[in-house]
Amino acid sequence: MLKPSQPLTRWLGIGACLIGAAVLASCTLFQHQDAVMAPVNIPGAEYVGTDTCIVCHTKQSGEFRGSIHSAFYLPEGVNKQGEEVHKGEGCESCHGPGSLHIAGRGDKTQILKGDWRACVACHLEKAAKLRSRYHHPIAEGRMSCTACHNPHDAKKPVFKVEEENSKCFECHPAKRGPWTYTHAPVTDDGCTACHDPHGTNFNKMLVANVPNLCLRCHYDIAVYPTIAGVGAHGAANIRGCENCHQGLHGSNFSKALRHE
Repeated sequence: MLKPSQPLTRWLGIGACLIGAAVLASCTLFQHQDAVMAPVNIPGAEYVGTDTCIVCHTKQSGEFRGSIHSAFYLPEGVNKQGEEVHKGEGCESCHGPGSLHIAGRGDKTQILKGDWRACVACHLEKAAKLRSRYHHPIAEGRMSCTACHNPHDAKKPVFKVEEENSKCFECHPAKRGPWTYTHAPVTDDGCTACHDPHGTNFNKMLVANVPNLCLRCHYDIAVYPTIAGVGAHGAANIRGCENCHQGLHGSNFSKALRHE
């Protein structure tokens, strides 16, 4: 009987390990989904329906009717007629059952409001990012998802570069400018061209490490001059591009964005 060669055996072993890891990850993911996607629970409260909520929350309901969140519901089962029965639709799928909130004449302690855990129950990929090394302090309770997003809005929470940037500038006004010399990604693509606002494992929530992030646009490094006997690309690998180009968001003095 022929024996497989050593390289083939090695690759078969690696393939088996990768398949096993993928299966394990899938099982873990489904278990995680079951855990975090449980209905919002408010002890002692019952579901009252979206039509009851809009009696008081008229402004929110006007925006909410056309939003994607308004179609969400929590399935309870099937009745005798074979019709699907819902526990909570629209408002209560995120805020929880509202009977105690109503009985308490709008008691805010009896309804879930602005809790990031309700958001990540569906947005699982954001839950992972919020646990990254560098992230906005949402899980720590210092800000909420609604600081940047309006879940009731029928439009996408962030849909134009200038509106996306304006939201970031509310907390980061020093990056607004105006600048004499602008960095094209900031004005053309928006802050998220370089940063992931939910979190990453790279410093300053960058979507990639430096210089790899810079080289996505500045790929013509071969024409760069030599700096002190070391190619500019080599210097960037050692020190980072921002060691020389400090005006990454824009500059009032340097076309090469060397200073802000």
